[in-house]
Amino acid sequence: MGKTFEGIHACSTGRFKDGNGEKIPQWVRNNGGQYSKEMHTGVTHLITTKETFLKDTPAVLEAKDLKRVKIVSFDWLEDSLLSKSKRPRNEAPYLLENILKAEKIQNKGKRKADQLQNQSKRPKVDPFTANKNGTSKIKSHPYVDSDTGESWQATLLRQGPPPPRTEKYLLQIFETDTKPHTYSTYVKYSRIGTSRVETLAPPKSKLDIATTTFKMFFKTQVGKEWEERENGIMPPPKTDSEDNVLPSHQGWYHLEMKGSVFTKWLMKPVALQADVQPGGDGSASQEGQGIVSMEDLRSESSDEEQALIYGDGDMEFGDENGMSLDSTIYDE
Repeated sequence: MGKTFEGIHACSTGRFKDGNGEKIPQWVRNNGGQYSKEMHTGVTHLITTKETFLKDTPAVLEAKDLKRVKIVSFDWLEDSLLSKSKRPRNEAPYLLENILKAEKIQNKGKRKADQLQNQSKRPKVDPFTANKNGTSKIKSHPYVDSDTGESWQATLLRQGPPPPRTEKYLLQIFETDTKPHTYSTYVKYSRIGTSRVETLAPPKSKLDIATTTFKMFFKTQVGKEWEERENGIMPPPKTDSEDNVLPSHQGWYHLEMKGSVFTKWLMKPVALQADVQPGGDGSASQEGQGIVSMEDLRSESSDEEQALIYGDGDMEFGDENGMSLDSTIYDE
């Protein structure tokens, strides 16, 4: 029989994991200590859980009143039994009061770190707007690859939830006006009534960092690689964690193609055949201005654009086999 707990008179209370609470009396007694089911003046250690300690149960309150009783976690008992010295471990790291204080400080530090991290994501100025004299507020200009002429800028669009409203991301890499050039990547989200700018790659970043964060954001919102943006192939519908297809206002964003009929469609409500009202002369008429009919889209679009909007077959938009529009809805 060991003597690890010689001189220790323990008591325990609370619900311990894996049924360990039932083993405490035997472990204490088999290793030279004494054990009591109830608290009394002769108890030196009360072994309990954080939950029970916070509830201030009668046993915990009595131990606190006695002051000299050390209220420790189950880990103290276990670590003492495993100790090479075969002696009780120092109680200080195992005192429930100290453990809870340390957790409080740690959580406070984590909240502070999260706040600082969020602040670092928000630039002090909007890099997408200029000063009154037209100069950049961040002393940088939109980056254009000098070798390829490629502009690292993308406007991403998506129809928001009803009532119809367009959500937009403006994604851009900036290059400093001064040499040696450094780079930064920003994204600006906007919809009616709200606008927000976040930093993806902070100022003074290397070009590979700026382009990598640009491509990563593009893919998470559009569902395809930046290099594949103009291949005319729609990505698979966006799904949730259970593989259910998300509605269009929670689906992928689409890259704005300047002058594209597809962009016109995204920016304006579409009048389906069922919404076309017959005119007085028997011909179809469309009520309201700015309504784009499906037939108009077909007649105005190129073969490539028709394939992007309707798919490869003769699908009507809204058909169960057609492509639905659009990424994750933006939470304020």
